[in-house]
Amino acid sequence: AYNMITKIGRVPVIYWPYVVWDTDGEEGGNLQIRPGYDSDWGAFVLLARRWQLQDKGETEVRVDLRSKRGIAVGNRTDYRTENTETNFLFYGMHDLEPPETTDDYNRRFDSEDNRYRFKAYHRHQLGQDLSLRLNLDAMSDIDMFEEWFEDGFEDYRQPKTFLDLRLDRERYTLSLSLRPRVNDFYSVVERMPELKAEFPRQPIPKTPLYYEGETSLAHLEMKWRDFDLARGPGLADPADYEAWRLDSLHMFYLPFTLKNAWQITPRAGFRLTYYDKTSQTPVTTGNLIQLFQVDDPDLISPGGSITNYDDNGGSELRLTGEAGVELSTKYYRVWDDAKSDFWQVDGLRHVVQPYVNYVFIFDPTEDRENLYYFDAIDRITKQNFVRIGVNQRLQTRMPKG
Repeated sequence: AYNMITKIGRVPVIYWPYVVWDTDGEEGGNLQIRPGYDSDWGAFVLLARRWQLQDKGETEVRVDLRSKRGIAVGNRTDYRTENTETNFLFYGMHDLEPPETTDDYNRRFDSEDNRYRFKAYHRHQLGQDLSLRLNLDAMSDIDMFEEWFEDGFEDYRQPKTFLDLRLDRERYTLSLSLRPRVNDFYSVVERMPELKAEFPRQPIPKTPLYYEGETSLAHLEMKWRDFDLARGPGLADPADYEAWRLDSLHMFYLPFTLKNAWQITPRAGFRLTYYDKTSQTPVTTGNLIQLFQVDDPDLISPGGSITNYDDNGGSELRLTGEAGVELSTKYYRVWDDAKSDFWQVDGLRHVVQPYVNYVFIFDPTEDRENLYYFDAIDRITKQNFVRIGVNQRLQTRMPKG
């Protein structure tokens, strides 16, 4: 590096005309020293040391010193082999100024001064078509993710813990999933377990029809946040509920081309959904919105009564159907002279595909207000709408050889 300046805060203190630094982990690793001042942290020094794990990954140890917040330590390790990938993260501290909205409480949760995040991810390719993924993400409090891992928080607000075992074949995919809740300050739909069979759109032999389907069996449990501070005298929080759900969707398509330009695809299908438990007390859309409003952690003192599901409705089998048609066409332009060895580009083609899609969903045989809400499947109702859109793709030829 040339003409390098070392600063304390915004004040330049040392000028380096020329600096050489070793980034090869086999020769001792990489060292980071970052001093400064921040209004929330006070004076700070962030220290990190990184080592290469031969040619299979790296590990980094951190010690962060902040005058207002205290000492934090952490480790991040990434390790890869031909068939596996493993990522480990730990970051913890005794926070001298943990976030509080009122005395001893952060919103409606107990204030936590011993704060941490522990994350472990592992992917294992067990065979050509079989893969396993595991992810554990545990945190001390609801603000840990947003405050100390802001980049990740912008991508997804609520980290997931899961296990996925997946078999991918040409005509179908089978999967076994577990989705437990490990952070009780989040509202989560647990899936313990969920078995799923997915069939991508494919031709039915000896017919002009195509078939697409998905069937799943899951034990689902809605777990609302466990608040430490009650809403008020006589005011209840949302109550957890659970059920086994078997859901099976089957769609049939009859595509054809009109005047060698317009692709027309009529479709029709049905969906069967079985619940081993339902609610005798109806929960309307307005009641459901109110449950989520009361569950909002940013509302310090949410008021008003709520309507919870009960478990007195017995089992139910719901049937609904769908019909529709999609009309689409394609326009494209080709640039044969576009070449790039670095980007592996050998000519470019820009495809523009406008479409119009009409959808009609029949009135289900069971009222959704008595079915537990876990996801969009449970709120299906009669619908009749048109969707207009454009798909675009940029394509190139495969490299020769």
